[in-house]
Amino acid sequence: MDGTPAPAAAEGRGGAEPAEGGERRPRRERVLIPDDPPGHTRLYVNVGKREGLTAEDVTRLATEAMPDVALGPVTVLGTHTYVCVRDDQATALCAALGGKQVGERAVLAEPARK
Repeated sequence: MDGTPAPAAAEGRGGAEPAEGGERRPRRERVLIPDDPPGHTRLYVNVGKREGLTAEDVTRLATEAMPDVALGPVTVLGTHTYVCVRDDQATALCAALGGKQVGERAVLAEPARK
C-alpha cells in the first residue's frame, strides 16, 4: 500500500459531506425522562407521537383501561411513551392496556428497562 486512505475511510462515516441529495438533519434534542417518584414503576408503552398521541391521550387511555390508576409523569416520545404508575398497579395496568388499539397498532405495555 502507498499510505493513502481508502475512499471509504476518507468519506462517509462522520465526514462533513451531507447524505446523497440533501442536507444533514439536525440532531434531535434529548428528552429528559423524569425520575420515577418513590413507590412508582416506569412502564414502556409502544405508542407515541408517531400515532399522534399526547400525554393527555395516554392518560385517558390508561384511565379508560383501569379507572382507579394513579399515574405519575407521562413522557410521550416519537415511537413510544413512558408512564409512571404506583408499584402496586404496574402489573395490572400492563395487563389492562395489553390488546388495546391505537389506530392500527396493538398496545403493548411492560416495565421499562432501567
